[in-house]
Amino acid sequence: MRFAALAALIVAGTATAAVMAWGPARQTFTMEQPADHVVFNSITNNPNYGDEREFVTIKDVTTGNQLTNKAELVPGHEYQVQIYIHNNAHPDLNASGVGVAKDVTVRAALSASVTGSDTVDGFVSASNATPKEVWDSALLTSTSKVDLQFVNGSAMLHTNYQQTKLSDSVITTGVKVGSNDLSGKWYGCLNYAGAVTFDFKVKVQPTSTFTMDKQVRKHSSTTGGWVESYAAQPGETVDFIIRYKNTGGVTQQNVIVKDALPAGLTYVAGSTILANGDHPDGASVTDGVTTTGINIGTYAPSLNAWVRFSAKVAANDKLPVCGVNTLKNLGSVETGAGTKQDDATVTVSRSCEGAKTIEVCRREDKVYPVTIKESEFDNSKYSKNPDDCKVAETPTEIASTGPAEIVGSLMGTSALGYGAYAYAASRKALRNTRK
Repeated sequence: MRFAALAALIVAGTATAAVMAWGPARQTFTMEQPADHVVFNSITNNPNYGDEREFVTIKDVTTGNQLTNKAELVPGHEYQVQIYIHNNAHPDLNASGVGVAKDVTVRAALSASVTGSDTVDGFVSASNATPKEVWDSALLTSTSKVDLQFVNGSAMLHTNYQQTKLSDSVITTGVKVGSNDLSGKWYGCLNYAGAVTFDFKVKVQPTSTFTMDKQVRKHSSTTGGWVESYAAQPGETVDFIIRYKNTGGVTQQNVIVKDALPAGLTYVAGSTILANGDHPDGASVTDGVTTTGINIGTYAPSLNAWVRFSAKVAANDKLPVCGVNTLKNLGSVETGAGTKQDDATVTVSRSCEGAKTIEVCRREDKVYPVTIKESEFDNSKYSKNPDDCKVAETPTEIASTGPAEIVGSLMGTSALGYGAYAYAASRKALRNTRK
């Protein structure tokens, strides 16, 4: 049963194809003509493996791929490295001890990160081997920088005689192994071949992101009351707040908060307050938020801060335009992850004495002329075309019953009209009697 499990582990190594970096250059052997001394991984026609000089292989455990001599690293995936071990000494040399390797040690070298390409290296050594140490590499590639993390407790020794956990020092100083135990003795013969395996993970790179927003309110010494738009009076003081939060996995240093006040708003000197982990209730900081910006420090993931300051709305006659002024205030936060902006709005009306007036048609009731200030003109309520206030007249139908009837119909609505009608009728009757 152990042999079957080991064979399944080792046979996967036959997937190796392209020649990778291995060393040192050394004499090679075959299964038909094994070595007459202790030497590791130098047979070129191993029926279970192929060319043993390429003895370091790797597979993606997450996807279940087979062992090969290279791997493209995917963030979040776990990989297993295999270091194949075979003492190529003739089995007949085991009895005398000449063919038994001593102080056998296996070591691996795994980089902490990979940018583009790198290797994972395996080393097998013995105090009485020639050469004393052999090594090989498997290729690691990545389209971007990734960090590698050794999986603690994952190192294992697999032979036909044992399945043994190894120390994590396999990737530092190395671990002593043996074909039958951990004594460091390794017998010659294919039946004693084995492998050391260990796992590592490709860590997901943390992102550098943040959020920010800006709001306004009536000037207050209390909390709350923040809105996106505030209707102020000329000369009133208002407060602005800019909030920031580190929502990524990377510490953000030298976070800069800036604000751009529009015409009609003036910064109140000494009004800037910064609140963060060091100053949860807020602390006064230097002016500059509305000019060069202020550096609010360094923030680890999930930490946040806010900056509050005051501005004064211009007096009535200093506001930019007559009527409603919309003062849009733009705030920004700059970090190593970029810059984000948000705005808050103050609306304020300017009353202008002696403002130009115009005569218009009032659409609602068709009244013309109506006098309004030119700044109050609204096309949905008024029209500058007098014709838009004219009311169409309905024509009166005239009956075709003769002169007397026409006169009566035109004039019969009054006493005078009625008299004229009667006189005309009597004259017509007189003429008819004379005929």
